[in-house]
Amino acid sequence: MKETQSKHFTIMSKPVIGSLHIQNNKCNQDSIKVWKSSSEDVQSCIVSIADGHGSKKSFRSKIGSQLAVHIVEQVLHSELLKKNHTFSLSYIKQMIEEKLPIKITSRWNETVKRHFQQTPFTMEELQTLSDDEKELLKSRPEIAYGTTLLSVII
Repeated sequence: MKETQSKHFTIMSKPVIGSLHIQNNKCNQDSIKVWKSSSEDVQSCIVSIADGHGSKKSFRSKIGSQLAVHIVEQVLHSELLKKNHTFSLSYIKQMIEEKLPIKITSRWNETVKRHFQQTPFTMEELQTLSDDEKELLKSRPEIAYGTTLLSVII
């Protein structure tokens, strides 16, 4: 169990592999990242949890979830946690609703594309897929990295 403490809160996290994954001899495709500020003046924390899809055609979802939690931290730092800068609640709300999802998704897609270019799919990864699934992944390789992301900034 990992514990992150601050003056005002404690966050505890522990990855747990599900019984179906154990039964099917699959690895845990989920990722969690907790970051807290080191500043005593302003306490802030980011918690990101990515749930890898783990389906047959999302065979790289563990990588996709790891990339997602790291990208969220980078984007939130660059957009909301700038040193010596505070934002109005309306600005933060607008960023969260309109800009951050696009920035996070765009950066995740770029990072996945680079990973795929450096590490193309192997015959072993593709062997259990149907011809239709293989064709789909040729045009949309990011599907293999599929993950769902939830992030909180405190």
